[in-house]
Amino acid sequence: MKKKRIIALIIAGILILTNASCSKKAETTSEVTEALEKTSVTDESQSVAAGESDKPVDAETTTAVTTSAVTEKSTAVKSTVAKSTAPKTVIRDTIEWKWNQNGAKDLSYIKLDRSLEGERARLSGDDQKTYDEWLEKALRFEVFYLHPSSQKELDHIYKIKDAMFGDYPELRLYVSTDEADENGFRFDYSYNWINCEEFSADFIVKYIGRIENVCQSILGKMKKRVPAAEKYEFILGELCRRTTYLDKTDEELQEEGINFDYAYCYLNGPLLDGEGLCQAYAYAYQLLCQREGLWCVCDSGGVHCWNQVMLDNGLTYGVDPTWCDADYSDKGYDTDSFLLTQKELEDTHDTKGTHWVATGTPL
Repeated sequence: MKKKRIIALIIAGILILTNASCSKKAETTSEVTEALEKTSVTDESQSVAAGESDKPVDAETTTAVTTSAVTEKSTAVKSTVAKSTAPKTVIRDTIEWKWNQNGAKDLSYIKLDRSLEGERARLSGDDQKTYDEWLEKALRFEVFYLHPSSQKELDHIYKIKDAMFGDYPELRLYVSTDEADENGFRFDYSYNWINCEEFSADFIVKYIGRIENVCQSILGKMKKRVPAAEKYEFILGELCRRTTYLDKTDEELQEEGINFDYAYCYLNGPLLDGEGLCQAYAYAYQLLCQREGLWCVCDSGGVHCWNQVMLDNGLTYGVDPTWCDADYSDKGYDTDSFLLTQKELEDTHDTKGTHWVATGTPL
């Protein structure tokens, strides 16, 4: 009996020691889990902070993040957190690029709200229907022909075409027309800013996707619940700070394989390469305003181009982003040519032949 009691006591002791060990392990596991959770929170906050960069997210960046996430386990955890908690602008940029890479064939997504199509609003009802038909074809890269029988009809074609280009500065990048084609007045597509004979709709979709990414990166930093005047000035400042007035000659651009019109006429100069002339400034400013839902049109007189904008009270004012781009200002821009009345425009600009009249009163 004594042996049995001794054996029982030994077994009981072993059980007590085992339970204590298990309890200790449970406490340790709980502590480790809690520490990991704290580390995860720290990583998350760091990832969010890193995601606040104003640099646009392009396809190469997205691919680099994905590759890193696969090859480095610790980075993969942080990348996953960053993607799920990053600011909306970064998420949207990534989504747009994936959308483009997954086979989008046209640019229908850039169609504006009717209230922002300032040039279309100036057309007659029948011309607006024609505008809509041509715009739909242009956004889907459909080649089509028109057959004017007189100079008057030809002028009418240009009137509607110019209205489309006025509302959609992106069209200037790839829509071309030829009134001398043997089949009629042709609407066709090409790269209007580089010397390249072949045209790829997929390339244009992705290229304009890059521009959209830059726009959203810029606008993502702007306060939303502020008056329109503050939004217009914010966009002006961002454009001026990232753009330098082009000082290259036509010969220098030709050596780089770039069409001079790229610098003079097109919005990709300021938004992608940080340089351009007056029309490039004006079209880039217009696009940024449109993407924020702000009314903005371009106007020109003589050899210069500027914009008109509309404040919350419905009154319009002139804005000249080229003249506002002042390197000497601490802000990187000045407001001497911002929110100009019609009289101020006439005093400082060649307004002969312009078709927009600023309706605002002095501020």
